[in-house]
Amino acid sequence: MNQADEVHIMDLRDTHETDRERQFYGKVTAIVIEQMKKGAGKRAIARELARIGIDEREAIELVEPIYEGTLKLARKEQYTSDALQPALFGGLLAAAVGGTLWGSLIVFTGYEVGFIAWTLGLISGYVVVWITHGKKGTPLQFIAVVSSILAILIGKYLSFYHLTRQSLMEDAGKEAAEGVSFFSEELFNAFVNNFPDQVSSSDVIWVSLAIVTAWSIPRAMGIKLPEGSYTPYTTG
Repeated sequence: MNQADEVHIMDLRDTHETDRERQFYGKVTAIVIEQMKKGAGKRAIARELARIGIDEREAIELVEPIYEGTLKLARKEQYTSDALQPALFGGLLAAAVGGTLWGSLIVFTGYEVGFIAWTLGLISGYVVVWITHGKKGTPLQFIAVVSSILAILIGKYLSFYHLTRQSLMEDAGKEAAEGVSFFSEELFNAFVNNFPDQVSSSDVIWVSLAIVTAWSIPRAMGIKLPEGSYTPYTTG
């Protein structure tokens, strides 16, 4: 065996050991977080790790950084009432921009690309978290979901507006088509009345994925913190 082969084997061993360490620490981290959700303290978590064969002293050393790091993250992401206003603004902004872009894409391509509806849920969720500097919680989840649904409706409405004008252009001429206002009550009522005809089975799937995604992104870790133990969103 030459030196190059020996080096290659050592690299494989190092990689294997690294993978095993990652799996080990990943398992330990999952246990620590799960126990923290139940309200367990460091000592109790260390005893839980000892039950699966980890030396108690080593368990305490493992728990300390994971526990403190998780606690810090939970404090930073904990929802506070001062995050509501920026979250509402971010949700409306995401809905307006995302819905307009999707509707414009439908108009210019002539195709309603379903997975774009799913990305609207992704955008809404991330915008709500981003604009509140990482805050998460049930109120923000609801805002993200409403934002994603509103974005999809805006896209659908924009497409309906274009198709209505196009139909009038063909049937009644340019003047009739130009007389249709985007914000007219008649157009809105027509959109609502014809909405069931605009929804396909694939729409239901992609919209459902958008809602699930928008709901999951601002979901908090679920670790209960002492009252007053939080970081205001304004500090970043």
